[in-house]
Amino acid sequence: MRELKRPVGSFLYRKIHRFLNMRTIRERMRKIHVVPEDELTRLCEEYCIRILSNSLLVFFGTLVLSVGLAVYMNRTKTSIVLNRESYGGDETVTQLETEINGEKQMISVDVLPLTYDAESIEEAFDKGFAYIDSVYLGTNENADHITEDLELIDSVDELGLRVSWEIEDESDIVDYRGEIIDHRLDEPVLVNLVATLSYEDFSASRTIL
Repeated sequence: MRELKRPVGSFLYRKIHRFLNMRTIRERMRKIHVVPEDELTRLCEEYCIRILSNSLLVFFGTLVLSVGLAVYMNRTKTSIVLNRESYGGDETVTQLETEINGEKQMISVDVLPLTYDAESIEEAFDKGFAYIDSVYLGTNENADHITEDLELIDSVDELGLRVSWEIEDESDIVDYRGEIIDHRLDEPVLVNLVATLSYEDFSASRTIL
């Protein structure tokens, strides 16, 4: 910047010297320097160029500081992160403190839980049925040989899904909690269980047994 100061100052002087009050400058310089008129003219020009160059340096210095301060303020802006409940969760209210016209005030913000749309709910149902498949047998080894109570869950909390069960043919072998009613069977009995997953107005059913 200092190397450019002198050439830029000279350029500015050539452009605006006619607008400067050179008579006053010459009078002031004549009181300081006792020199011929041509040398006085040169001294006046040098003085003006130096003033313009220094002013230019101050201007650019102020500009750089202003830009730096703006970048810093932008980076240090306060970010507020509101935690939302997962799918199927409840709406919550968060109190935030803000400043309006120099006065601190509290405002209430309604925070809605995460929600599914028509596209994402299908993926959620697939995950829900996969989870049911992994737990419904309980301690039984496989679906072809049920001797212990089943684990018929009523929700998949992680996905926010409700689970309901239908026992086809109104079987009196197992109830809706998955508990075996009668363990004394002479021969195997086929029982069909249908699981229905639901979320708001969306639902999907699948035969499990």
